[in-house]
Amino acid sequence: MPPGIAGADFLISPVLDILAAIPVILLALVFEAILSWGNGNFMYAIAIAEIPQFARLVRVCVMHIAGSAYIEAARALGVGHPGILFRHIGHNVAPALIVRFTGALAEAMLTCTVLGYLGIGINPPTPEWGNIVYLSKNFIRLAPQLMVIPCAVISLTVISVSLLGDGLRDALDPGGELPKGPDVSGKLAGFLSKKRGTRFEE
Repeated sequence: MPPGIAGADFLISPVLDILAAIPVILLALVFEAILSWGNGNFMYAIAIAEIPQFARLVRVCVMHIAGSAYIEAARALGVGHPGILFRHIGHNVAPALIVRFTGALAEAMLTCTVLGYLGIGINPPTPEWGNIVYLSKNFIRLAPQLMVIPCAVISLTVISVSLLGDGLRDALDPGGELPKGPDVSGKLAGFLSKKRGTRFEE
């Protein structure tokens, strides 16, 4: 690894470790308390929480690609650093980022639902899945469809996004070399299987 890249990696890695260690719910509470409650400011926390995963993915992909034979051949042919970066490295990192984005989107949707159930999400009358599920728990005996329908929509949406990511993986990476996306099915099952009538606990 070149000295400049090694130095930047040495400085950035601890920052990413600190960001990854902060719980997203705690970060959401901080943003909501600072910027105002109920206006969707928790989405900044979700975006910041995803930075370490994307940064580490880019780092692994770049380090793997930088040692490839075609990169050495490009250098031997006189291709400059910008050309190698955008034509070869960027072109090969993009599929991994696209696949990871679909997984991050499914994670973000599920996290928004959990935060809404906890009362940290967007305030009524703006509809929000987690808030709808929480408010409908009081009518579970009289009108169970008020809870069943939002839960079904949450499940179908998250599963659809996850399947989209699987399809993109098969299309963009037939050899199966891209890192796998997050397992959102376990988180979804855990959220939907919580005892009705009690608040979700982290």
